[in-house]
Amino acid sequence: MKQKMEIERKFLVRDATLRDVPGLQLIEIESIYLDLDKLDEAGEALGHLGFRESLDPKEIRVSKHVTDTSSRYWLTTKVGGASISRAESMSELDEKTYLKVVKNFGLSVVNKKRFKFDYLRKTFELDVFPDAKIMMLEIELDKEDQLFALPPFVNIVREVTGDERYYNSNIAEPLVLQTQTS
Repeated sequence: MKQKMEIERKFLVRDATLRDVPGLQLIEIESIYLDLDKLDEAGEALGHLGFRESLDPKEIRVSKHVTDTSSRYWLTTKVGGASISRAESMSELDEKTYLKVVKNFGLSVVNKKRFKFDYLRKTFELDVFPDAKIMMLEIELDKEDQLFALPPFVNIVREVTGDERYYNSNIAEPLVLQTQTS
């Protein structure tokens, strides 16, 4: 797994006008948070023992990212508490592994529509959580004190960086798997 330090600022959004934003990309994301009590079993199923090396992961998830041209699957771990910076590791999965992990270790789910765009040479992500009825704007930075301008077409309510109530894992709802009947 490739590990990096994620330095991220997050903002609660009232509304946004994106229709005239050049290069706007839509990604539909389904994230399944895994049962941390079954970490060892999940690691064996994934064949990725590396994610266990992060000692005490705060969250482990698998996710499906769908664009108009592709579907990709990811395993992500995050370490660290409520902070602007957290260690993050990601590796790509195949669909079969993703479905197996969801079925055997999935605990909660969050669905969102991500609108990705650039503003003043910075990449922003506006996440719309239809189930939770909230929107958040995120920007990843190179350093914690990096300066940036917020896009004027996004109406910010307040900054929520480090507020665990706005972590995706805390917005997630219990996962209910469909069972097949024959």
